[in-house]
Amino acid sequence: MSGGPSTPLTRVALALAVLAAALAAAALARELSAGGPGALRPAFATLAGVAAIACLAAAPHERAGTARMLRALGVTLAVGAAVALA
Repeated sequence: MSGGPSTPLTRVALALAVLAAALAAAALARELSAGGPGALRPAFATLAGVAAIACLAAAPHERAGTARMLRALGVTLAVGAAVALA
């Protein structure tokens, strides 16, 4: 896959999304082992929310395919954050 260089905002957005995924995995592992809701949910919701905003903000500055991916990732992260808070 080749493409133009990503903008710094895109790189930050993707890094935040990776961190949110890692935190979600840690939270899930903790919840499954303890059998109840974990204390990591608010942290995940916050990080996922920030990552969603970063992805949606970076999307207009990228090419069509990357922009679609960033928008989809941003919406997915926003939904995940909302579910974690519910």
